[in-house]
Amino acid sequence: MVNQASEIVQQILSLESSYSTTLVAIDGKGGAGKSTLASILAAQLETTGRRVDIVHFD
Repeated sequence: MVNQASEIVQQILSLESSYSTTLVAIDGKGGAGKSTLASILAAQLETTGRRVDIVHFD
C-alpha cells in the first residue's frame, strides 16, 4: 500500500491550483483500509512541508 500511496502523493503534489487548500476524500467499505491509507498519505505529504488534517465523518 505504501508504493500505491506514493503514487497518489505524487498526483496530489502535481496538481496546479490557485487555491491554497487541497481536499482529498477517501471512500470505501468498512475495513477496506481507508484510515490506513489516510495516515500513510498524511505522513508522506507532511514530509514535503504540507500541513495535513485528517477528518473522519460518516
